[in-house]
Amino acid sequence: HASLRYIMTRTDPVDLPVVEPPAAPAGTRDVSIKKPTETIGDSATLRNLRLSGNAGMVEVPPGTYGDFVASSQTAFVLGTAGSSVPAIYNLQSLALSGGAQVQLLSPVVIHVAGSVTVSGNAQIGEEADSNRLILMMAGSELDVSGSSRVYAIVRVPQTDVTISGDSQLSGALVCDSLRLSGNALLRIAMDN
Repeated sequence: HASLRYIMTRTDPVDLPVVEPPAAPAGTRDVSIKKPTETIGDSATLRNLRLSGNAGMVEVPPGTYGDFVASSQTAFVLGTAGSSVPAIYNLQSLALSGGAQVQLLSPVVIHVAGSVTVSGNAQIGEEADSNRLILMMAGSELDVSGSSRVYAIVRVPQTDVTISGDSQLSGALVCDSLRLSGNALLRIAMDN
């Protein structure tokens, strides 16, 4: 069951702002965390971070990093507790699957050079406040699938966005193209 209030068949194109890719990471270490006793070590030397197994929730300070990958009910915890100033994270790519999450301690801006994939009941942001996260991408694709959720202001003007299979994006969206399939839901909050 679908409903549509208004449809415009023609419109003048709107110039969308360009999102430049973030700087490449200076870190040289690739870290894989599988147990709650393991840590990221010195964040200044961290490049790529992978969470899996029983890693649990892993706090990552603001900074410029490479690829972040999480699976198996793990979570990247981003932000600075108690701060009202957005914490800035520059990433090359972000992939979440198998119930993995991005949780927030404060307002956060995630700036991604490449792709973002959210699948298999994964979640980015907070359902209660999609304004706490701004996701900006210079990359090629944002793919939300498999009953996943993204709660954010999403600014991806050069990017194709796909939402499929009972997944949801709630907040605000600026993108190049949008594809919805299955029981996908795009919920635009009017205050964004």
